[in-house]
Amino acid sequence: MAGLVQELSRRQQALTEELRATGIPVFFARPDIEFYQSVICDNPSYINALVTGPKGEGDFHQGDEPSPLCVWENHVCISRESFHPNSDGTSAYARLLRTTLDNIGYARS
Repeated sequence: MAGLVQELSRRQQALTEELRATGIPVFFARPDIEFYQSVICDNPSYINALVTGPKGEGDFHQGDEPSPLCVWENHVCISRESFHPNSDGTSAYARLLRTTLDNIGYARS
């Protein structure tokens, strides 16, 4: 998994540099650095593992019909929250964004 994350970061950074070379003012920040040792199996984890619920389109709204994507007999469904940042992870993204904005000289309003 770490290799995939590094490859995605490398490609995103290369695209950012390519766009900047054409004059488009874009910037890149490596989120994997902020998330290092805080992924699914780490403690603390910034990423949710598999999140399940009783029924619905993965987000478990009251009264939803079971999704065709529910794979277990009792209509236990996989949430869209699975493998996405939890509250600690969204805070990590916010810190990364604030640091990046400070580094590029973006003035707060």
